[in-house]
Amino acid sequence: MRIATAFIFLLNTFLPWGQKNNFSYEELKEGFYKQYVNKDANATIDSMDVLYWASKISFKKDETEPKYYLCSIPSLHKADDITLPASRFAYLDEYIDSTGNEIHVLYWIEPKQHPHSKENEQLKKSLRKRYGYVTLSDSTTLIPAKWFSGELRFLESPFLYGNQFVSKRLCTVPLTSGAFCPKEKEAPAFSSWWKTGGELEFTIYQLASMQENGWRTPSDMSPQLKSEKALFLFSKEVSRHFDFSLLPDDYRSKKFTVMLRLDETLKAHLYALQPEELSIEDRLILTALSMAVEQQPAASFSGYWCERGLYPAIFLTVSVSKRSGCNFHYFVANE
Repeated sequence: MRIATAFIFLLNTFLPWGQKNNFSYEELKEGFYKQYVNKDANATIDSMDVLYWASKISFKKDETEPKYYLCSIPSLHKADDITLPASRFAYLDEYIDSTGNEIHVLYWIEPKQHPHSKENEQLKKSLRKRYGYVTLSDSTTLIPAKWFSGELRFLESPFLYGNQFVSKRLCTVPLTSGAFCPKEKEAPAFSSWWKTGGELEFTIYQLASMQENGWRTPSDMSPQLKSEKALFLFSKEVSRHFDFSLLPDDYRSKKFTVMLRLDETLKAHLYALQPEELSIEDRLILTALSMAVEQQPAASFSGYWCERGLYPAIFLTVSVSKRSGCNFHYFVANE
C-alpha cells in the first residue's frame, strides 16, 4: 500500500504545477536541456536595450561599461510614429531642484546595431528635430525620451541560466514624459529587488551573527558561503522527512539532477531532469524525495529575476544514500 500511494503522489508531483506562474514546467525543462545538455542555447542579449546609469556630468559613453539591460517595454520603442530598434539609453542624474528633489531624465543615445549607418543617422536627425537634444563634453548626443511614460524595468548584470537571461537584481523607476516626477510622493525614485537565498540564508546569517555578549556582523559570511550553508541545512531537513524505508535493502547511492520550481508563494516543488530514463527504483526514490521537499516551508529559496518577472527554477544535483542521507548541491554544467 505504501508503494502504491507513493506512485500516485509521483504522478501528481511531476505533472506541471502552478499554472499561474509565468513559466511552465515544460518551458523550464526545455531551457535546461537547451543550454546544458544539447548545448544549443538560443537566448541572446542582443535584443535587449542597454541602459547606462550615471551622473550627467560624469557620463562618457565610450568609457562606461553596460551593466543594466532593460526589460521588454514596447511603448519605449514607439516615439510617436517612429519605431525604434534595440537601443542604448542613459538614465542620468540631472540636478537637484528648489525643493531638494533629484531630477533624473531618460535619454535615447543610438541603436545598438550599426549606429552610424545612413538609415540610423537619419533616425537620429528625425528624433533630434522632434524632441530636442543635448551634447555632452565627449560629443555624445542625447535625445530626451519625452515620448515614454510608464515604469522603466531593468536587470543588473544579467547572465544565462536555463537558456534565459536572469539577474540577482531587478530595478524599477516610474517615469513621466521621460523623467522621474518627484511630485508623485507615493512613487519612489528607485526600487529594486535583490535575489537572495530566501529564509534559509537569512536564518544562517542570523545564527552566525549571535554571540553570548550580543550581535555582530559576520565578517566571513560571503553570499556564496551563505548559499552553501543554506543548501546544507535544506539537505538535512529533507533527509529528516525522507522515508528511507521505501528503499530496497541492497540500495547504496544514486545521483540525480533536479529542479526546484517555485510557485507564486515561493514554495518549492521538485521535478526530475536527469537521467531522462527513470527506472522503477529511480521513480520511487524521486517520489520519496519530492514528498520530503513538499514538507519544507515556503520561501526557503528565492528565484532569479528575468524580463518576465520571477524566474522560478533552481537547478540542483542530489545524491540519495542510506548512509549519508539526501545531499543537494547547486548544478554546475559539465560537472
